[in-house]
Amino acid sequence: MVMDMESFDPEFLAMARPDFAIFPAKDVARFRKDDLAGVPLWIYEHDDAPTGVVVYIHGGGFCTGSPGLMDIIAREIAVATGAAVISVGYRLAPE
Repeated sequence: MVMDMESFDPEFLAMARPDFAIFPAKDVARFRKDDLAGVPLWIYEHDDAPTGVVVYIHGGGFCTGSPGLMDIIAREIAVATGAAVISVGYRLAPE
């Protein structure tokens, strides 16, 4: 069965696109929310110089997901790699 975006009610979409972390996750030294030209960015940094930068763009078929929902993944990447991580929010269908 294929579902289109019109079949998702607003309550479902709100749950599938949270703007806050919903799972407990590993600590990083610094975390902040920012935006660039209206695009939400969640930035994870360490006390030490980063080994690199990872730009994390969540999945979700371009209709669900958010930096909040994927906070646990971004933190795991930051801890495992030592890199600074920038998790990017983006406009989702049908927006």
